[in-house]
Amino acid sequence: MKAKDDMVVHLSQLTGYKPKMAGLAKLEFYTPGKSTWLLPKPTREGDIINIPNQGYDLVQLLPDFSQFLLIGKRIAGNDDTSCRCFFGGTDERPFLVEIYSDSVCHCHKGDKTWLNLWRSGEFYDELKPPLIKKLESKYGNKTKRQGDIFAFPLPVASWEEALVFFGDIGGRTAVPDYPHSIFGTRHSFTGGLIYTLDEDEGDIAVGTGAIKAPDHKDLVLNEVYILAQTYNLAHPEMAD
Repeated sequence: MKAKDDMVVHLSQLTGYKPKMAGLAKLEFYTPGKSTWLLPKPTREGDIINIPNQGYDLVQLLPDFSQFLLIGKRIAGNDDTSCRCFFGGTDERPFLVEIYSDSVCHCHKGDKTWLNLWRSGEFYDELKPPLIKKLESKYGNKTKRQGDIFAFPLPVASWEEALVFFGDIGGRTAVPDYPHSIFGTRHSFTGGLIYTLDEDEGDIAVGTGAIKAPDHKDLVLNEVYILAQTYNLAHPEMAD
């Protein structure tokens, strides 16, 4: 296996071979049409991920190159600028999301950067919702996932017990029993009564039923589950 520092490359230095696939995703590199100080962003069109061939470091997250990070400065030549960080490759199908990078990016001083989290093996854990991590540490890893939606079975037998489990949490809202978006995303929930809850660590939901989403297998939840979205997404409603 390559040393981790050998798995980070500057795209502008790749004058010859560039990776062509990331799992099922086809990678196409392009030169931006005009010179700009602002960093151009990669895009995904179906199974094709379009990547600017300059301005980014390409980080190979997994040995088989099925998933990767793109990290670059928002403004070229400015060491003090924040970064843009994109996480992409293949989960069940190709995906590309921007992850929050104002305070956790390799351009900033300090130890907690996306690059250092990857080097220390903590990258994926940093994307897991904090409440899900707390439940796993107390009850074991029983988490299910559909793309950026995490689901954890609550140690309860009924809705009444679920409400007691959470205590007096403000912001409960009853949601109709027909297909509707979870957290404003492409994931659609159908099933028993679901409550959305306001948490300091982000929106969460409690429900029993099934979740459907493009590019993913249906996720069936036969017990009472808590739902939370991937942490540190820059644009949660646009995530894959």
